[in-house]
Amino acid sequence: MFQSPEDYVHRWLVSTFLRGLRFVAFVIALFLTPAYVAVTVHHYQVVPLEMLFLLM
Repeated sequence: MFQSPEDYVHRWLVSTFLRGLRFVAFVIALFLTPAYVAVTVHHYQVVPLEMLFLLM
C-alpha cells in the first residue's frame, strides 16, 4: 500500500525510510484530523480563546 515505483530506483535504505515516512504521515493524517474536529467542535474549551477566534 505504501510502495511507490520510485522505491525500486533508490537504494533499499532510502526506500525503506521513505516507506516508513509515508506510513507515519498516513497515521498522523488518520488520527490528527478527527482529533482536530473533536477538539474544535465538542471540546472548544481546550483551545485558547485567541486561536478559537482565528479558527472561526
